[in-house]
Amino acid sequence: MSGGLKAFVIAAALAALAATTGATLSAYSSTSGNAGSTFATAATYSTCPNTTITPTYLTGWESGRKGAHADVFVGFGSAAGSTVQSTVVRSGAYALKSSPAGAAAYMGWFSQALPASTTVRFALRFETLPTANVQELFAARATGSAILRYVAASQTLTFALAGTATVTSASSVALVEDQWYVIDLKYDPSAATQQLAWSLDGVAQPSVSTAGTVSGISEFQFGTKVADTYNAYFDDVMLTSSASHYPLGDGRVYALAPDGMGDLTAAGTSFVNDDGFALNASSWQRLDESPLSTFTDYIAQTVQNTNYAEITFANTTETCIRAAAGYITFHTLTSRVSNAKFLVYDGTTPSTIRDGTFTHTTGRDTAKPITPATTWSQSALNGLTGRFGFWSGGQSNSPSPLLDGALIEYEVPQ
Repeated sequence: MSGGLKAFVIAAALAALAATTGATLSAYSSTSGNAGSTFATAATYSTCPNTTITPTYLTGWESGRKGAHADVFVGFGSAAGSTVQSTVVRSGAYALKSSPAGAAAYMGWFSQALPASTTVRFALRFETLPTANVQELFAARATGSAILRYVAASQTLTFALAGTATVTSASSVALVEDQWYVIDLKYDPSAATQQLAWSLDGVAQPSVSTAGTVSGISEFQFGTKVADTYNAYFDDVMLTSSASHYPLGDGRVYALAPDGMGDLTAAGTSFVNDDGFALNASSWQRLDESPLSTFTDYIAQTVQNTNYAEITFANTTETCIRAAAGYITFHTLTSRVSNAKFLVYDGTTPSTIRDGTFTHTTGRDTAKPITPATTWSQSALNGLTGRFGFWSGGQSNSPSPLLDGALIEYEVPQ
């Protein structure tokens, strides 16, 4: 049957069907040819993994500031050697720059709840390739350690796994300056045989193992604790509490800032802006600075009760989301202990970002993962709300808890 006759027959059949069923049909046309198919397929397809991960830690340093508490990565060593900057980033608005100049410069994370084993993914970029060997770029430390190094002669990366003895896994990929590389690693010191597997831009590198003392992880570190010299950037960090998540694969971390106040009825008269006036529809503008480094505008709970101020966040246009975390900054006007909460809700399901002391006269930071009610989706992420308050007192005459800033960081797998 010719192409034109075939199209006529199909159209006539559809018209007859509409006449008998009362259906509303869209216009339809078709052509058919006998030549070979010209359908072309892409070399690869990007699909959203049907996976929701609750990370141990997630950051692109989208707060724009060095942390000031052990709940986040905190700057140590040379104070000017590690900076959160906005000039060179891989995604979002900020990234960490580590610039040791013959001295320690690093961001470290310590916590009593660090995992026994871990999978970590981050992006690394050298401003210029170092002319000398680099002893430490990244480290996960237990009784032993897994330390990322740079070899100047070959311009390559090497992981050193230290247990009873130290073994190394050397990459053969020569790096290029001003180019981002994605590092994915699995470090497990929880058994007598310590294990390390890692990949560079999705390509597996040699795995290594060594005998060692069984222990959990005590610290994560970006930068160096020794006398290195280099300029490197780090971005898009996701860290989980299981080696079984390896490899996490590529991903980028973005942020959602506050964009409104939710139900103000729940706050009642228990909250004020920093100017002493009651909360209103624009109070969120005191929480959305970038970076989150301003302690002169805030919202405060002034009455001890279970009331809370509800905050909404901006929406994302991303459709594939794998993980999310909440980040807040806060302070008090005196150093006395004051107990309060910040929760993030997916519908009626809360995730606790902080439940405890809101005490520090110069500002503190807390970051914690958010667990969705079921699984992450665009609508679930866009529906998140934050609740600050629930002031339960503390020491005698404890000061009001003050919320300085809040944001949601989320990861998009690539």
